[in-house]
Order: sequence, then C-alpha cells, then structure tokens
Amino acid sequence: MKNLKVRAKLIVSFMVVAMLAVAVGAIGIYGMRRIENSSSYMYQAIIVPMPELSKAEQTLLTVRIHVREMIIASLLGDNSRVESEFQLIGNMLPILDEYLDAYNALINEDETRSLFEEARRVYVNDLTPVVLSLYTASQTADIAVIPAALERCIYYSGIILENFDKCFSSMVNYAQSLSLGAEELWGTLLNVIIAALAVALSPPYCWHFIYLRVLQNLLMF
Repeated sequence: MKNLKVRAKLIVSFMVVAMLAVAVGAIGIYGMRRIENSSSYMYQAIIVPMPELSKAEQTLLTVRIHVREMIIASLLGDNSRVESEFQLIGNMLPILDEYLDAYNALINEDETRSLFEEARRVYVNDLTPVVLSLYTASQTADIAVIPAALERCIYYSGIILENFDKCFSSMVNYAQSLSLGAEELWGTLLNVIIAALAVALSPPYCWHFIYLRVLQNLLMF
C-alpha cells in the first residue's frame, strides 16, 4: 500500500516537473523568437535605410556648394563656369532623387515618414524652382534677383536638412524603444523561468527530496 502511494507521488511529481520543463522551454523559445524578430525588424527598419538618407543629405550639401560656386562665378563674370557648375547640379539632382526614392521605400515608421515627406515636398515644390531661378539670374548676373533667391535657397535647403536630421533622430529613438522592449521581454522571461525552476526545485517536486522520501518509505516497508 505504501509502495503504491510512493509510486503515485513519484508519478505526480514527475508529471509536474515535466510540465514545468515543457512550459519553461516553450516560454524560452517564444521569447527568443520575439527577440530575434525585434532584432531583424530593427535591422530592416533602421540600419538599412540610414545609409540612403545619409547619401541624400551629403548630395544635397554638395548641390548647395555648387550653387554657391555658380553664383560666385556669375558675380565674377565667368559664364563658362556658371554653365559648368549648373551642369554639375543638373547631374546630381537625379542621383539625389534616387537616394530619396531608395530611402522612401525603406521607411517603416510613421513619424519618420511624415518628416521625410515634408522634406521632399519642400525639395520638389520650393528648392528646385529656386535653384533654377538662381541659374537664370546667374546667366545675366542679375544682382536684383540673386540675393533674394539665394536666401530662399538657403532657407528651403535648411528645412530639408533639418527634417533629415529629425528623421535620423526618430530612427534612433525607435531603435532605442525596440531595444528597451527586448530588454523588458528578456527580464520578464528570466523571472518566469526562475519562478518555474523555483517551483520545480521546491518540495515535494525536488528530486532530492523525492529520493529521500522513497528511501524512507522503502526502509519502513
């Protein structure tokens, strides 16, 4: 009779420990999968798009330099250099468009997309026409037009660059939130696993305790 009770207790203890082991394993797999997905999403949503935006920013800064050189050449009466600088600008704008298209296709976060779309609207609707007006004014060294147009060029390009910087900050903040989420998930999983192990190693489920009880019952048999 005592042996039957011992066997029943062993079976129950084994089943409890086995269930806890399965639960801990399932929770661990789930957690690792979530963390892996978070890391993968961070790479696709943040690490991959950043170089495209960086190249767009550098290209825009280079365009501003050529615009300045074009105006200087105009004021010096060097029309051939005005044409060569404008040709360089014309060659770079399609490249800038390619970088902007590439970055736009990779945006996965609403705040970043909103900032980028605003910057691109300013680029298409405001900055590009101003650059063309500066070229026209530079061809004739129109002093009445160049200063105001240059001021608008600096203003609009500043808005675009500021929004690009905000896009970078938004992506970094988003990456930090994903990282904190992964850390919180890991902490929760660790607490659950520790709690499950504590239950599994506590009486009457602790195997050492079970062995002692079996030995005691056998000696009393």
